[in-house]
Amino acid sequence: MTQQVNLWQPLAGAPESPLSARLVLQAFGLVALALLVIWGFARQRARSETARLATLGTQSAATLRELAEHHERLAVGTASTVPAAAARFEDGEGAPAPTDQELRALAGRARTPADHRALAEYFMTVAEGHTMEAEHHTAMAQAYRGNANRRGGDPAVHCDRLVKLAREAAKEALAAETVHTQLATIG
Repeated sequence: MTQQVNLWQPLAGAPESPLSARLVLQAFGLVALALLVIWGFARQRARSETARLATLGTQSAATLRELAEHHERLAVGTASTVPAAAARFEDGEGAPAPTDQELRALAGRARTPADHRALAEYFMTVAEGHTMEAEHHTAMAQAYRGNANRRGGDPAVHCDRLVKLAREAAKEALAAETVHTQLATIG
């Protein structure tokens, strides 16, 4: 018995589509639902973060007002105690670093012990930053020396050069800090 093959209609019946309209709509619905959930979560997080930042801003403003009043009392010679939450602002939190022009102007007009203390504190901060940078590059150089899979130049040598430069900069900043500390005590 032989079987005949109809070459004009090789498949019996209509071909079944792998992506039916119903399946596409279900997938679209799931994606839309997921996006809606993500949007809702992000919106709630943004609201809570905005509320938290507003509270912090209000607290900071109140602390800064108290700190300003404290300094006004000190300026007129009245005894005053530092507000409890003022330490971070007294340490300069939120204050921008002075520009080179501002630093030159302050150094040029520094006449009072307070001016020299401000400069000494600035140079101490700069020295600490350079010291931390030197420590960071020292650790990187040690890590590079422990890695045998290097190609090309030796990055440890580069790190050693940066360590030397950072230590020199820290030494210069400490010297400037010492000078301004001495000038602040002379008065």
